[in-house]
Amino acid sequence: MKLPARPSPGTLIGLALGLGLVAWIGWATVVKYRETVDPEPARPQPPIPVQVEAVEPRSFSVHRSWRGNIDVDQRATLSAQLTATVLELPYREGERVSAGELVFRLDDAELQAEQERLKAVIERAGGELDNARRELERQRDLFARKLTPEKMLDDAAQRVDSLAAQKREAEANLTLIKTRLAYASGRAPFAGTVQRLHVQRGELARAGSPVLELIADDTLKAVVRVAQTDIDLVREGLPVTVAVPALDREQHGRVDRIYPLLDDGTRNATIAVLLPELAAGVRVGMAAVVHARLGAWDDALTLPAQAIHSEHGASWVYVYDGEKARRRIVQTGPGEDGRILIVAGLEPGEHVIVTADPRLSDGTRIRVEHGRSGS
Repeated sequence: MKLPARPSPGTLIGLALGLGLVAWIGWATVVKYRETVDPEPARPQPPIPVQVEAVEPRSFSVHRSWRGNIDVDQRATLSAQLTATVLELPYREGERVSAGELVFRLDDAELQAEQERLKAVIERAGGELDNARRELERQRDLFARKLTPEKMLDDAAQRVDSLAAQKREAEANLTLIKTRLAYASGRAPFAGTVQRLHVQRGELARAGSPVLELIADDTLKAVVRVAQTDIDLVREGLPVTVAVPALDREQHGRVDRIYPLLDDGTRNATIAVLLPELAAGVRVGMAAVVHARLGAWDDALTLPAQAIHSEHGASWVYVYDGEKARRRIVQTGPGEDGRILIVAGLEPGEHVIVTADPRLSDGTRIRVEHGRSGS
């Protein structure tokens, strides 16, 4: 009888690996089942190490520095109100003019001719109207004596009305021409300096286009941008110091105005400080820095900025309560040198967590580390 062949070594190894895989899958299934039926208790999270600060009253003040430039308090761009050739430009750029002085004159020959024509029309219409009125009176007399038909009277009255309308129309046109003639001469609305000429003598100035720019540089102002978070603390009359770095010069002043619109791009506000005594050597466009103290408090409660959490317009801190952190809503004010004014929500003596740890939440277990002093 023939004996069965012995399995090869490769076959034995394959069988051994298959049995091992089946055993491993079975063991993993049993372990997973035990974890589902009888899970291991969750290990408590260790306390978060934090530092705290005792909130105590202290003196606190807020200072700001804003950058901008020197500008004039009044400027005007004089534009042509009719299309004509420039005949006169008495002043060059940089020259001073007095209020009411002629600063440009346009060619008004056509307007002058039209004015004379209309005067003649009015004169002729006036003479014809006088004759027509006399004729109307004559026709009325004849009609009253029944020596002329009513149609003759009506024709005489209609001619008077027509001539009177023609005269009124010519007078209205003459008034319009006189107004346009006034546009041919430009006069300075205030005393100042010619900053820029947009046209030259002999060029054609078009209606609505600028002819020259005039600035009143006897009174300057510093125009600076203020962050929208600070604008509520700025008021008209606020004392400030204006520095002009290019001249190493300073002058005390007060906020003259707060412009109502915010910048579309930066959302910053704009304020102006008049500088009536800062004229010599100062040029429009120079850089300016305005320093201001926005507020001072004798018994203020403050915290480091990292201790304050904010989201969706709400601010809160975490107060140390035994072994846990407790969330507390607070109302904040302005900041200075990394510290924020606490307007409401805390009392003196309370301990606030100043560690900026994202794991903190209401009721989180904490462990206070030493090394953080009070305020």
